[in-house]
Amino acid sequence: MRSRTLRECDLAGTQRSLGHTLYLHFSVFVAETLAHMAYEERVVQPLLERLFTPHELFEMHTSIILAITPDQMMRSLRSIIPASTREERVEILRGGKQSAPAHVFAGILAQLCPLLTPEDAADLRARLEA
Repeated sequence: MRSRTLRECDLAGTQRSLGHTLYLHFSVFVAETLAHMAYEERVVQPLLERLFTPHELFEMHTSIILAITPDQMMRSLRSIIPASTREERVEILRGGKQSAPAHVFAGILAQLCPLLTPEDAADLRARLEA
């Protein structure tokens, strides 16, 4: 049996049922994600901060970032950058600007800026050029 989208369902009751099922699954996903994040912030992060120096944590973070392939990074950035605040975008991309060749970073911005409003894209470019 092939999967069907909500729009392809011919009966309103079927659409409602599938829509409700989707809603329930999505709400559980969101609830579990928020609980996971709260645990990380309340338990894991304070524990890491007690066990490791800021320099050691930075080294761990750096090794994780370096293990991400460029394709994986772009896929993530396409979701992260539009969902971030203007300040967060600059913070996220500033390291890439410092470490990537200028033409590579320009290519990254060329892929990300169309995902933003024209005002947000202009703001991002201006802040990264400053």
